[in-house]
Amino acid sequence: MANRSKNTSSAIVVIAVVFHLALGYLVLTNTFGLKDFFLGGSGGFVVSPDQIEQTVLERKAQRSEVYVERADALDDSLQAILGLRESLVEKVSGKRGETYLQEMQVLLEDRHAKLNDEAHPEAVVAAYARVCNVERRVNNAYLDIIACRMAVEFDITAIDAVAYAKVVQPLRKAMDIDIMTKTIRTTRDGEFQAFKNQILQADAEIAAVEKFVESVVKALDPKRAGQQEGYDVEVDGLFGGSAQGDTLRPDQLNPLAEGTADSSFQQIPGWYIRSGPAANRNIWINQWWVMGPYDNPFRKSIDHKFTPETVINLDQQDIGKGGKPIKWEFWNFKWGTESRLEPPYKVEQNAVYYGYTQIRVEEAGEYWVAVGSDDYGKLWVNDFSGDPVWTSGKQPQAFRDSADTIPLQLKAGINELLFRCENGGGTMGWSVVFLLASM
Repeated sequence: MANRSKNTSSAIVVIAVVFHLALGYLVLTNTFGLKDFFLGGSGGFVVSPDQIEQTVLERKAQRSEVYVERADALDDSLQAILGLRESLVEKVSGKRGETYLQEMQVLLEDRHAKLNDEAHPEAVVAAYARVCNVERRVNNAYLDIIACRMAVEFDITAIDAVAYAKVVQPLRKAMDIDIMTKTIRTTRDGEFQAFKNQILQADAEIAAVEKFVESVVKALDPKRAGQQEGYDVEVDGLFGGSAQGDTLRPDQLNPLAEGTADSSFQQIPGWYIRSGPAANRNIWINQWWVMGPYDNPFRKSIDHKFTPETVINLDQQDIGKGGKPIKWEFWNFKWGTESRLEPPYKVEQNAVYYGYTQIRVEEAGEYWVAVGSDDYGKLWVNDFSGDPVWTSGKQPQAFRDSADTIPLQLKAGINELLFRCENGGGTMGWSVVFLLASM
């Protein structure tokens, strides 16, 4: 009898504790006007239209304060980036002159992401727009910095300095103005749920903005400077770093043991095809972004599409051979008598490398090029998602820069080239020479 009494007392105590916890939860959520957020608008508890409206207003005010705080923090990073930008602008002015700088600034202005300067009376919408604007300004400054560094480091025109500055502008989802400004007094027509979804979406986008700005700050860390002469060039953290090695000449890239050969095209390095009498010299594209190695065991991945064949993002990291991280690295191959290009470090066997570059053309039309690779190579122009414009034979082969001569249809302005080169063993390399002298 005594045991039954104890068990009954214990059960009463447990029930009382659960009841008080539940009551405390309801009081807490109702106090902050967030009950329907936590309950998902299920209708399990009766709330008045006034309470729902008040909940929405409080939630918008609270998120507005948070977004303003996060915009302030992002603005601190922006000011540091703008300071670096201004110092580089001064370097360009000092080294290239005011005319060069003004031309470059006009070209950059056309590339800048447009800001959303439209003021909005709804505070949360305005705060979210401010965060997105800070990101756009960071991205614009990042583009300017890359162009300025190209102008300072290399003897190139303002047009080419801007053309080689490739930065991806993140796309952010805009807030649904109708939902964010509507008076919501019920949870049963879908508008309350839509409002919640907008808040969750904005939170996620702002977190992505913060991650992007952080990545730009790391990429531009001035402590990571490390330029070298020759073609082994890292532009001060410009593309996230590069392997450091001895300075080599292009004519040191062709071991005679592989039977490499050049055709004495008497080419000059360049990436700008002018029209008229100026277009009378063969041009060898000597500046590339290089990504690799990707794994190709027993040539099993010889036709596998790795990331560069899907998307070109020069800030992107990827997983390469052996699970090691790889990234795009900018290489400037200096003047040489030969046109063969090879990643300037010990290349991996049974691997695939990619090269990305651009060439500017004043006049659209058909241009003949000599293409060669060691080993299996592919070349795309402008459309990387389709079939390549050229492929070599799949059998392992020694390098010949005149392996094939093909016509390319190029548009006026910037044309993008992607080269895929396999290395089965030993050395490797590729070349693209525009045969303008014969034109």
